[in-house]
Amino acid sequence: MAAAALRTRGGGAVLATLLRLRRGYNSTFRASELELERVGTPGTPPAPQDLVFGKVFTDHMLRVEWSRARGWGRPQICPFQELRLHPASSALHYAIELFEGLKAFRGDDDKIRLFRPELNMERMLRSARRVCLPEFEAGELLECIRALVRLEGRWVPRDPQSSLYIRPTFIGTE
Repeated sequence: MAAAALRTRGGGAVLATLLRLRRGYNSTFRASELELERVGTPGTPPAPQDLVFGKVFTDHMLRVEWSRARGWGRPQICPFQELRLHPASSALHYAIELFEGLKAFRGDDDKIRLFRPELNMERMLRSARRVCLPEFEAGELLECIRALVRLEGRWVPRDPQSSLYIRPTFIGTE
């Protein structure tokens, strides 16, 4: 499983109103500003029959942070790691979070493809609006996810019955 996380400090209807009024912050992030920190020692992808959903992860994750003062930060691909959350995070108390799930698979020509990613990004943006999390450019997030998949290409199984599951997650952290 490849991980992608969007985090925000803030959440709720008031936040959506504040976002429209504030100036001087980044209203979105850009894939062209993607920063990459490679893992020191890459892991070995397991055989497709040994993949266990939610237990096996790629070496890297995509992370983009947002704050009320600065808006969206630069997207980062970094070594896979645990997320640090404050105990009062809105995701823990009010369930201000959302996720999507999409798959990367290999075609008969061995090229890696994503299955209907534009629909996933549209749904993720629609969900962010509904729970009053900051908006983002769906195309920019998709380009960041594509960069993560290119980096982790060896994790995409060659078995036609298997795929790499990607779980973009958006968490309100206050």
